[in-house]
Amino acid sequence: MSELAAQIRDVLARGDRGLARFGARVHRYELLAPAELALPAELRTFAAEVGAGGAGPGYGIVPLARIAPTKGLWPVAHLGCGYVAAVHEHGEVVMIAPTVTTRIADGFLAWYADWIERLGRGAPIDPVVATGTCALAGALSAYLAMTEERLGGLSDDQLREALGDLGPGAIAIAAEDGNLLFDPGDPVDPCVACAVLVDNLVVQGLRRDVVAPGLPPRPARNVSPPG
Repeated sequence: MSELAAQIRDVLARGDRGLARFGARVHRYELLAPAELALPAELRTFAAEVGAGGAGPGYGIVPLARIAPTKGLWPVAHLGCGYVAAVHEHGEVVMIAPTVTTRIADGFLAWYADWIERLGRGAPIDPVVATGTCALAGALSAYLAMTEERLGGLSDDQLREALGDLGPGAIAIAAEDGNLLFDPGDPVDPCVACAVLVDNLVVQGLRRDVVAPGLPPRPARNVSPPG
C-alpha cells in the first residue's frame, strides 16, 4: 500500500493542473487528512494511509468518516446522474443504478489505482454507464424530436438554433428514490457519458452549462438500495 500511496500523491501533485478532467472541479485533486475509521479492509487502509476522502473516481471520494453502511454497502463516490459507487462488505466495488447493481471492480484499491493510472497517462475515464442510457440523453432526444415535428424537419442551422435556445441550467438531473448519497429529487451532476454527450453537442450550439449544477452528496444515508 505504501507504494500505491506514494504513486497517488505523485500523480495528484503533477497531473491536470487545469482541472479539465471529469469531476476535477469538484474534488480539485485534494485529499482529506488520513484517519483511522471502522470501514471494510481496503477502504480502511486507504483512509488511514492516503486520505479519508477527496480526490478520486467520479466526483471524488466522499468524506469517509460520514458514511454509513446500508445492507452491507458503503457508498463512497457519486459517478454522476445519481449513480453511486459503493464498497460491498465483501470488498468488491459496485455501481448502484436506479434499477440495477453492477460490480465494477474486485476491490477498492484496484478501482482507485485504475483511476490514478488513467489520470497519470491522460487516458480517457471509463464511463461505466453506456452512452444514451441516462435521462439527460432522453430529454435531449425528446426535445429535438418535438422541435423537428414542429418545424417539419431539422436542418443544421435549425439544429444549432434549437440547441442554442437551451439556456444555462435548462436540463436538471434529479436523484431517484433509494439513492445512498442523495435525497429523492436532489439535483445531481452528469455522469461521464452525459458530460461527453454535452461536449460533443457544444460544436452544434449547445451550451456547456445546459445542465443545472448538482448538490454535493450527503454521505450519512440509511435507505434501501434498489434491487
